[in-house]
Amino acid sequence: KDGFRHPMVFDLKTKTNKELITGNFESYIISGFSKDSKYAYIVSDKQSPPMANVYKVSLADGSMKPIGQKDGMHRRSVISNKGKWLATLYGNWHARPELFLVNTTNFNKKKLTDSHRKDWKKYNLIIPELFTYKNRHGDVIHGMLFKPEGWKPTDKRPAITYMYGGPVKHRHTVEADTFSGLAYKFQMIMAAKHGYVTLAIDPRGQSGYGKRFQEANFGNPGQAQVEDLEDLVKHMESGFGVDTKRIGLHGWSFGGYQTMRTLFTSPDTFACGIAVASVTEWENYNAWYSGSTIDKSVRGKPTLKKHSLLPLARNLKKPLLLVHGMLDPNVLFQDTIRVY
Repeated sequence: KDGFRHPMVFDLKTKTNKELITGNFESYIISGFSKDSKYAYIVSDKQSPPMANVYKVSLADGSMKPIGQKDGMHRRSVISNKGKWLATLYGNWHARPELFLVNTTNFNKKKLTDSHRKDWKKYNLIIPELFTYKNRHGDVIHGMLFKPEGWKPTDKRPAITYMYGGPVKHRHTVEADTFSGLAYKFQMIMAAKHGYVTLAIDPRGQSGYGKRFQEANFGNPGQAQVEDLEDLVKHMESGFGVDTKRIGLHGWSFGGYQTMRTLFTSPDTFACGIAVASVTEWENYNAWYSGSTIDKSVRGKPTLKKHSLLPLARNLKKPLLLVHGMLDPNVLFQDTIRVY
């Protein structure tokens, strides 16, 4: 009912059902059950969208008790056959993910692995901060921010924004244990070595924020994200230490599409862009994805032609770097060549 993914309980005798959990957060995935079948163990971002914990949930009333560690992400969490143990990968920006064993009765935790480089901190030069802002429609947008050494809120530094902006199962870009190359490592290096303020956001269109975000692309792909990026720039006018006339935008795949669409339809918002492996012709992309995400798709007919970026390209004012591998088996190289 709330538009968020939550488990439901079906009574096979009475053929009735009820939502076990409700609220503006996601409770997904179900990891297992207790031996007496009175409890389910469910991964949920109830604490905050960039974080996920494992909860012991009563199947009688839906009450939730966190049994994992807070302020980070739990992944690939599995309950033992008899429901006594939880094995879970847990980490955050201060401690890279490791495997933990949790007793589901007393919640005692034991770290099982120590698998990362001891000198990681030497390379992890800046730890990002979480932030939020509201877009013009009142939606809360989550982001992560790298501040370079010596940063002051009154600075007028150049900035770099990264986003994906499309649906990708239940994953976010902004997650408290992400160390991905584009959202984390590149942004961190550009802040630490070159003095940029760098950030990544999860605009509407991103998965894991409910039906309203998930369906934002259908019929008008990318427009909601353009609005959220425009509102981000306005939000950055004070307190971010940024010259809002010198903000670059970059993204990969759907994020590359979004970078182009933003520079084509809101040409004065960003100073430049980098679009990597970008979808520019949705009729060329996988029908199972486009038909459920972009618009109604009919096999063999150019029904998605109206969402081509080519007619918008004439509006480009600022520098745009196009990057695409010629052997890309997913997003066709020809899409970027046509824009060029």
